[in-house]
Amino acid sequence: MQEYTIMFTDIVGYTRLIRQDEQILGEILQHHQKVHRDSVEAHSGKLVQCRADGSLSLFDSGYQAIRAAMKIQDGCHDPYNIPVRIGIYKGEVRHLGEEIVGESLNTAYRIRTTAIEGSILISEYVYEEVRGQVEFTFKRLGLFNLKHAPDPVLLYATGSPDSILPGREVFKDDLSPPENSIAVLPFRDLSPGRDQEYLGQGM
Repeated sequence: MQEYTIMFTDIVGYTRLIRQDEQILGEILQHHQKVHRDSVEAHSGKLVQCRADGSLSLFDSGYQAIRAAMKIQDGCHDPYNIPVRIGIYKGEVRHLGEEIVGESLNTAYRIRTTAIEGSILISEYVYEEVRGQVEFTFKRLGLFNLKHAPDPVLLYATGSPDSILPGREVFKDDLSPPENSIAVLPFRDLSPGRDQEYLGQGM
């Protein structure tokens, strides 16, 4: 096992993006992949996987990962305004030949799915490593329940000092109820003879 700072990225609304003109789509995806390759390489990371809609990278430090993430967001915004979200987590992974495995990968992936367009979310351990860096700003978002994670994970939003970071209210964890959900409470038997209870229980 070896400890890394793990970064997952993906394009928000990728299915809508691929409905664009084929030539424009090709240019966007080429630009997206080039930005990822250049940004990860520039900050001494390893680009493990880079597909049309997302990527997985490993870094030796949280500082390198956040710098790469900020460069990715800047590069994807200009000129195509590609809506990217990024999650960063520090943990151990195991190398099995060309593959990497580990629970940390799942946690990093889930942090990414919690993020929103244009945001960079980091875990508590990453924050503690880089909290003194003046080139970053942070916002504590609180605990999030992530799928398959045994305990809630404390997350922070981060960006450059002039960034306006989103608040907790725009993020949803894996246990958030679906929008427009309703709760059905048990029906009470209000019939004169109180003999319709079975109907209320059935409903």
